[in-house]
Amino acid sequence: MENKKSYLHKNPGLTLIEVIISVALLAILSVPIFTMVNTNVKLSQKTELRQQATIIGQRILEYLGSIKDVTLGDNDVLSSLGVDIAFEKPIDSDEVIGNGITSDKFKVAIQMKNIIQNVTDETPSLTVNDLMKNPLFVITEQSNYLNINGELMADDLSLMIEHNVVRICDQNLKCVEKPIMNNQVTIYVQGKIANSYKILVENQLSTTMTIYAQYDANQNKNINLVTTDGQVDISYLIKQKDIGLESDESFVGQLGDLYEISVSITSAEVEGNLFKGDTVSQLNICEIGQGGY
Repeated sequence: MENKKSYLHKNPGLTLIEVIISVALLAILSVPIFTMVNTNVKLSQKTELRQQATIIGQRILEYLGSIKDVTLGDNDVLSSLGVDIAFEKPIDSDEVIGNGITSDKFKVAIQMKNIIQNVTDETPSLTVNDLMKNPLFVITEQSNYLNINGELMADDLSLMIEHNVVRICDQNLKCVEKPIMNNQVTIYVQGKIANSYKILVENQLSTTMTIYAQYDANQNKNINLVTTDGQVDISYLIKQKDIGLESDESFVGQLGDLYEISVSITSAEVEGNLFKGDTVSQLNICEIGQGGY
């Protein structure tokens, strides 16, 4: 009898073990892919929100720099920009703050810090007018850079007060230096300043120094002095004509209320600031029912 041999043939397809392994590998590989896609979506969303917030923030800064009066408790101050916000001034504070929301649900926080100091020197025999007759530094604008005492300076300016000397230096360590005999530093900003500039101030002395920065009348206050170290009082002044003086004479008057305005914008949809910017502007802060002065 002829022996019959049996042959086992493997059926096409996957075994249960192979199916389990394949599913597990697919799950492992899908996690980084999902994470990458999700991250890209979030980054794209944050980029879009940041662009929108930047437009809103710049409009707010431009608007606050163009108006003269801000009324406390009035929700309509920025209504033309689609921002519902009311400002308040805490007791015993020189700051005005406001927190609101835009029509696009962005959260807006605005802080206005009064940076005007007393303009009268404590020494009776030495007035501000006397001080400003011969300012230590005369600043003009030339080719989008500041010209200080005839020297064209680069960006990133710093004003450093040391023993008997004060100097203004740029990022290339080019400096304009002047001796000081008292606790005052005088700066005359002459003519139109089209761009905005920031000068960091460092006082290395133990005594308080006063900086007087004088502008011509009706001139943009585009040079912001920011104290980074030491005790410094900064007074912004305006040079005005006096009808009782000769035509070529003038007097120094205090510049109304000069505020450093900071604007930050956030969203509940993403973390962190989407926009942060600042400017300096002259504003009258009024109570409800009180006009500008």
